This record gives sequence, structure tokens and C-alpha cells, in this order.
Amino acid sequence: EYKEQVTPSYLKTVSAFANYGSGRIVFGIGDDRAVVGLDDPVGDALRIENAINDSFDPRPTFSLEVDEDARTVTLLVEEGAHKPYLCKRRAYKRSDSSTVAVDTLEYGRLVLEGSNLYYDQLESSERQLTFDLLEERLASSLGIEKMNDDVLRTLGLLDKPGRFTKAAEILADRNAMAGTDMVRFGESINDMLDRVTVEGASVLRQYEAALEMYERYYAFERIEGSLRRRHELVPYEAFRETMANAL
Repeated sequence: EYKEQVTPSYLKTVSAFANYGSGRIVFGIGDDRAVVGLDDPVGDALRIENAINDSFDPRPTFSLEVDEDARTVTLLVEEGAHKPYLCKRRAYKRSDSSTVAVDTLEYGRLVLEGSNLYYDQLESSERQLTFDLLEERLASSLGIEKMNDDVLRTLGLLDKPGRFTKAAEILADRNAMAGTDMVRFGESINDMLDRVTVEGASVLRQYEAALEMYERYYAFERIEGSLRRRHELVPYEAFRETMANAL
């Protein structure tokens, strides 16, 4: 990030870098990357340090470099482990070339990350969950014949006191979570040629339903001479990876 002058707006960018990834802010550089210089780079560096110390809770890790010849100041901000890093009680993130405040959902994710927790590790309110589909897939892939508490704990589906986690809820045969809505459109999004909705089901079932849609619409066989060859409108591996990441 380049700043011609030292103005309070850079503090939001400090929050964004501390929360989401290390970054540099160089003062005395214009948007066109031309060096304009600061009137008092040493004094500005001191003011930047004091402003960060006074404006943040917790205090991010940063360093300052002063180039007196070019009259610039470089502020290096490191991504921290104790998120969220709040600037005047707000957490920020980078959005393209701008810095914006995070919403309530994203703020909650930062709090969990700062506590070394993730959503899937939280305790589920469900007490009766079954894993028939997961058990079937584990048996075919890993040779695990029977699901028990040891397997569930290894997978992170049970916590130490023996309660189901959110990960268990996601992988259970039935759950109360929102599902996946898949549509095959026609010439526009107003033309729905096919629609499959999978609700309250294991994420594995949602994934398999997506692959079934793929086979219906993005793969076909063509007779070429004496051979029958498979053709894919979208590479299968790419589609599969994209769906796994999205889910």
C-alpha cells in the first residue's frame, strides 16, 4: 500500500494486514509509484508508532524503516496470532484495492481463529447422530470396518468429553444444516432445466449429488471409428476439486 502522506486511514490497513496477512505500507509514495517524499520522515515514523500503540487492541507486531535520502517511511505489519486486531473497536480486511470493515460473521471467524479454534471444532447441540454413509466410505477407502468412538475422535467428530462437534454434524447422515441447491440453466438464469436440492444431509451426499449432475451434463461418450471415447466439457478433476473446496 502506498501513501503520499501520513493520514489516519492507514490504521485500517494495519488492522487488515494483522488479521489476514503480512503487508507493507510505504509513506511518501504516490499512487503512480512516484516518490514524493515526506517533510519529516523521522518525526512521521515516531507518530506512526505512537498512533498504532494508542489505537490497537491487541497491539500488532510491526516494524518501521526510515529512508532519509528518499524521505520515505516503510511500515511492515506481520499477521498476528491473537486475532482480531481491532482499530478503534473495528476489525478490517482488504477488499481488492480498498480496506473495509469485516461483517459480524467474519468477525466471529476471526475470534475463533485467534482462540486457535475453528467452526468445525465447536460443540454441536445434537446428541443423536448417525454416520452410515461416512462409515461406508471409510470402509471402501481405508478398510475401517466399524465406526467407534476412537475413530470419531481421530476424525475430530467427538471432543474429549465425548460430545459431538460441528464437524460431526456436517458429516452426519441427517442434520439441521442448510444444504446445496444445484441448477442446470438454459439460455438464461430464468430457464431452469434441472434442479437438485440436497438438504439436511451429509456433506458427502451433497458432494456426490454434485458429481451426479456433472455426469448428466458435462460428460458424454462419442463413437470415434471403432472406439467409444469419453469427452468432458469441463475437466472432471477440476470440477471435483472446485466442489470439494466450495462445500
